[in-house]
This record gives sequence, C-alpha cells and structure tokens, in this order.
Amino acid sequence: MVTRYEVIVTEPAKKDLFEIGHYIKFSIKEAGIAEIFISGLLQKLSLLKTFPNRYPRLDDEELSNRGIRSISFKTHLIFYKVDIISKKVIILRIGYARRNWNQILKNEN
Repeated sequence: MVTRYEVIVTEPAKKDLFEIGHYIKFSIKEAGIAEIFISGLLQKLSLLKTFPNRYPRLDDEELSNRGIRSISFKTHLIFYKVDIISKKVIILRIGYARRNWNQILKNEN
C-alpha cells in the first residue's frame, strides 16, 4: 500500500500562487493561460501526495540540511519539505525559476 501525504500550502506559497496568476492575467493579459497555468501548478502539487521524497533536496548545503526540496513546473519551481512522521508535505514557496531562490529561502528562516 502506498503512503499518502497531506499537502499543506503555506501562506507565502498561497501568495505566490495568487501573484503568478495575477501577473499572467493582468500583465501578460492572458486570463485563459493564467487559469491553465495555475491548474497545472496545482496538479503538480498533488503529485507530492505520493512519494514526495523522489525529488531531490536542494544543492545548497544549508537548505539541504533543512530538508528543502524542489520540483519544477514549466518556468517555475515549487519548494517544499517533507514531514515523514506526520505524513505532510509543506509547500514553502512557488516562483519563477530564474530568481535567486537559495538566497530568498535562506532569508526567510
């Protein structure tokens, strides 16, 4: 039997999702694409319900020691941690891949 994890989206990650959708809808002026993109991101999050440890920890030693992993979706990255005891996946942040995420994540905690 496959262990199922609960996916928890933190407030910063919820804000990221909103901002991504808002940017595509209003800056790029593609409401339909925004909806499809956010839907795809949410589907990617649901993949983490099973085998969330299949994706690697970050290469940065400090962030890896904190257990932070990432999974990509198109031009964006989803950063998360796995709590194997409580069977939860905690989504920390979601954003454009070319940002300096190592520094952003280090500054948040």
